[in-house]
Amino acid sequence: IRVVANPIAKLSIVGEYRYADNEDNTPIVAYNQISTTRFTTQATSREVNSAKLEATYRFPLAFQGMAGVGWTSIDRSYTPSSSYTGVSAVRESTDETSWWIQVRRSMTETLSGSIMYTGSSRDGSNWLAPSSSGVGLVTVSDPTTQLGPNAIYIPTLADRDRNKLRFLLNWMA
Repeated sequence: IRVVANPIAKLSIVGEYRYADNEDNTPIVAYNQISTTRFTTQATSREVNSAKLEATYRFPLAFQGMAGVGWTSIDRSYTPSSSYTGVSAVRESTDETSWWIQVRRSMTETLSGSIMYTGSSRDGSNWLAPSSSGVGLVTVSDPTTQLGPNAIYIPTLADRDRNKLRFLLNWMA
């Protein structure tokens, strides 16, 4: 869903919401057995909600200012009978909030530039680590001490605070 409004002549406001439900219909079947432990295929479904609110204002002298805020939430499901090897921990959900502010200017017909500052913060649910039986996942309350310094995490699941400053100069010949 996307809504665009121009409440006054030089102001544009955009609001957007997106929803995606990626249902993994992989059949869950046994593929290996070690002693009495059976391993199955894995189905990982994701539900993604995201929203954005952005305002753009056209100032005199060909300046344009933009500010916005965004939010993304991802919920994942994991197969309890699967083996999770090669990674130390996963998460069922992550939430990320971001914001940005930008100033742009067209200086000539062929030259324009912008300065943008963005920030974001991501965190999520408790970490889930492979169980000691080799099948399924168990909750980890403190990954630093329980998983050790050599733990392998999927980067898109990690807590993160990010700030970025970007300069752009565009020349069209």
